[in-house]
Amino acid sequence: MKNSESGPVFKINYDESYNLISVKNIKEETKWKLSCLCKSNI
Repeated sequence: MKNSESGPVFKINYDESYNLISVKNIKEETKWKLSCLCKSNI
């Protein structure tokens, strides 16, 4: 019983943390691209 209960909960937590990591990576990438654009414009 406990295994079936903890499974979905773990998956939700894992998905949420994975999404947070993805968002963070996208932000870093965007910052990097913006800084490159600024440098090429100057």
